[in-house]
Amino acid sequence: MPLRSEGQSSWTHRSLSLTLFEQVSDAFAVMTDSSKTAWRSAKAPFALRRELEMNFQLVHVVRDPSGVSWSIIQKATRGGSSFNNKVLTCFVSAAGWWFANLACEIFGWLYPDQYTLMRYEDLARSPRAALGHLFTKLSLDPASGLAETTVTGNRHQLFGNRMRHRPLAFSGVREDARWKVEMPTFHQLFVAFMTWPLRSKYGY
Repeated sequence: MPLRSEGQSSWTHRSLSLTLFEQVSDAFAVMTDSSKTAWRSAKAPFALRRELEMNFQLVHVVRDPSGVSWSIIQKATRGGSSFNNKVLTCFVSAAGWWFANLACEIFGWLYPDQYTLMRYEDLARSPRAALGHLFTKLSLDPASGLAETTVTGNRHQLFGNRMRHRPLAFSGVREDARWKVEMPTFHQLFVAFMTWPLRSKYGY
């Protein structure tokens, strides 16, 4: 089935994902949609599950909320934003962290057999072990996906960032923990307070 020719504005996350799924389902065992479950797309897993039923699996990747908040602050700074209220940014990002992760938690409560929790830190520190566990749970052959190969070329054809053209290999995966030394202690404590007790559930 050819992709529809309407303008980009006519596509929704749901319609795009389902159309791509139709395109690749005969050739591949798995299609990965790595979209972030943010405020505006928190309903996406539920919508896709309704359409795909047992052919849908949610892999819930969670990160320390302080790291998430500091990343948002740094992104705004790099983008030249004149808005520099870091406390308010921490408040908004912490609220978004709560909302997005709570949506995934509800999905896992409703469909436990189609839900897997994974911490970003564990994935970054030991990608082979984390992915091996995931592949086993999804009844996939881990050997075929964990070979040490370097992937080059555009890995993100739709609205990808500049990193999509950099060579990718397991040996190059590194945890971004700069926030632990760069983020002021007050902001870390503020975000920690805002995101308790869900933060503790994930081991943060």
